[in-house]
Amino acid sequence: MRKEYDVIACGSFEPLAERHPQVFAYRRRYGEEELLLVSNFYIRKTRWESGLSLDGFEKLLGNYDGMQEENGTFSLRPYETIVLYRKQ
Repeated sequence: MRKEYDVIACGSFEPLAERHPQVFAYRRRYGEEELLLVSNFYIRKTRWESGLSLDGFEKLLGNYDGMQEENGTFSLRPYETIVLYRKQ
């Protein structure tokens, strides 16, 4: 995937959930591309209010079907990881 999406290898790195005890999330940007990764590394379901607008993003990868997100708030299942992408 990193050969197909330059943002993966070349994008800037911005941590997003530094204060959340269960969520690891970051954003990468490169040119017109943007990538979001959101992970719950714990056995329990958790919520993360990201405050992000996900307009125009598509889900590239995930270890569950679908995605539980509403108005920038993610409901992450145990050990769930989501990778979202958009090109502006």
